[in-house]
Amino acid sequence: MPVDQSGNATLYFDGTDYAAAPIQLSTPIQDPNRSEQTLVIASLSGDLGSRLNSLSQLGAGLVYREDEIGASFQPSLGTGCLIQRKLTNQNFRLVPNSLANFLKDRHGYIKFNLSSPGIGLILSKQRASGQAQNRFSGIRALHKTTTTSAALTLPTFQPFCQ
Repeated sequence: MPVDQSGNATLYFDGTDYAAAPIQLSTPIQDPNRSEQTLVIASLSGDLGSRLNSLSQLGAGLVYREDEIGASFQPSLGTGCLIQRKLTNQNFRLVPNSLANFLKDRHGYIKFNLSSPGIGLILSKQRASGQAQNRFSGIRALHKTTTTSAALTLPTFQPFCQ
C-alpha cells in the first residue's frame, strides 16, 4: 500500500486490491427477552485521520424467524460513522408486531441496507444464571450480502529507526 506525500495510505475496497465493501448486512438474532444483543457498525469510507463518511440504514429492513416467516422494520439504526444499537422493541419497531413477540422463544435473522459502505459485528450477552442458555452468546461478524466499491484513507506513522 503506497503512502502519498501527506503520509496517508488508501485502501481500495473494490474487489481488486481488497474485497468489495458491504452495503447490505445480515446476522442471526434471537428473542430479545433471552439475550441482550447490540449491533456495532462502522463506516468503511472516508479518511480515518480527519473524517469518516456517515452511514445509516437505507430503507426498511427485514427480519425472518427460523420458520421463514418475515416482517419488516423501519430505519432504526441511527446515523454516524460508528453506530451502536441494541436489539430491543423500542429500537426495532416491526410491522405489525414487536420484535420480542415476533421472535418469542425463537431465533431468526435480520437483513438491512446501509446508506454507505460499512462493516459490523453483533455482541450477544449470556443471560443471568437460572435462565435459558443463550446459544448465540459472544461476538459475531455481520455477513455481507451486497457489496460496492469504497476507499478508506489511513494516516501512517513512519518508524523512528537509527
